[in-house]
Amino acid sequence: MFKFSKSKILYFYLSFIFYKVIIIFECSKGFLTIYLAEAIWLFRAITKQNSLFYLKLPFFSEVFNTKFGKFNINPDLMNIFIVSPAFERQDLNYLMKQIEKEFITSKSILFVDIGASFGKYTIALGNKFKRKKLNIISFEPDAAIYSPNSFSLLKKNVAENKIKNAKLYKIGIGQKNIIKNNVKIKTLASVIGKNNFKKYGAVFIKLDIDDYVIDGLKGIEECVRNGSKTYLFVEDCVKKDKVLAYLRKNKYAFVDKLTPYNSFWLK
Repeated sequence: MFKFSKSKILYFYLSFIFYKVIIIFECSKGFLTIYLAEAIWLFRAITKQNSLFYLKLPFFSEVFNTKFGKFNINPDLMNIFIVSPAFERQDLNYLMKQIEKEFITSKSILFVDIGASFGKYTIALGNKFKRKKLNIISFEPDAAIYSPNSFSLLKKNVAENKIKNAKLYKIGIGQKNIIKNNVKIKTLASVIGKNNFKKYGAVFIKLDIDDYVIDGLKGIEECVRNGSKTYLFVEDCVKKDKVLAYLRKNKYAFVDKLTPYNSFWLK
């Protein structure tokens, strides 16, 4: 199911390179910092120096203007890499196209951003669909050791981009309502109600919470089970086999996989 054809692999790498090259045209502020981060990232990949993930670059830009919006971020390698308009670009483009298709028949759509960080997807979709009825609910618990102020950056970015239709929660989503390592975790149903999804023609959920992806999948299940058509955009490069087994067991239909990082499902 997850094996790419040769044509798909070729398309991925060609588009991967293309979006890296055109960063200069899609980023009006901070593109030099992004190119530096890309160079360091390549060095990290070649030398296997994973400690560079959170290398601080405080002497470079902390504010970036890209085609997707204005972003305030922590000036470390990981966040600069993510803010780049090239980051997960194939997946972001596909997500936007699917939402556009759903708006043909749906009056209102919900996007749930679980693991929102500083708001790359929240801002990109909020700006893209400002004139349409896309409601956004974003969750960022500030759980990352090296990025403890992600939620405040998320709030700031939503305000500066004038995204009016987004609700932000400083919590994580999991299968139980608990506090773990000083992080508040709740089920999605306990926050928005188990029948909330029924109000929308379609729901899109992005789930990007690294090692906690299975816990997050269990945390959304009650809402998914009681709701409308739900698209799941899940990071599957972490705990891949367990993620695939869970999705199959719970009867999610595989939609597509465009990159090594994420996959799309439907229920």
